[in-house]
Amino acid sequence: MLRKGMFLADRYEIIEQIGTGGMSSVYLCVDKNINKKWAVKKLSESTLFYSNLSSDGSISNPEIELLKSLDYYMFPGISDAFIEDGKICIVTDYIEGQTLSSYLKTNGALPVEVALSYFKELLYALEYLHTRDNPILYLDMKLTNIMIRPDGSIRLIDFGIAGILILAGAYYIALSIKSPLIA
Repeated sequence: MLRKGMFLADRYEIIEQIGTGGMSSVYLCVDKNINKKWAVKKLSESTLFYSNLSSDGSISNPEIELLKSLDYYMFPGISDAFIEDGKICIVTDYIEGQTLSSYLKTNGALPVEVALSYFKELLYALEYLHTRDNPILYLDMKLTNIMIRPDGSIRLIDFGIAGILILAGAYYIALSIKSPLIA
């Protein structure tokens, strides 16, 4: 179990755990080299099944490759990846704020204008994903994966179970990035 004050890769100091799921745990960390906050997602051991580790130390993992390919303001950027205790760690932008789920529990329903604005932003984000050369399906749309930042803007997080559409003849085949066929 990782605890506050521990370091990952001798660089990222753990401040607190900020999320957990079936395949990973996410920590708020500070990079001691540049004094910047990051989210570090430590994947479960089972993720090594569909990952490749090369002799030069580089990591090929579907979630890493997907995050590297995205360039849209609604999604966190990736800055680093490494192996720690036999598990892959992915370093991404820390999205400050609270989940939409948490916000709704505390404040109740959003005003209609705000809800429509958020819905519109989410549709633009999905359009970006769906109109790529290899369209990406965001398969985990839920209130806990939508972050409301302090300025009121939203961001979409957690691409762990996204899917990629691959053209096979006249049909598209949807493959989860967790599939060994994608690795």
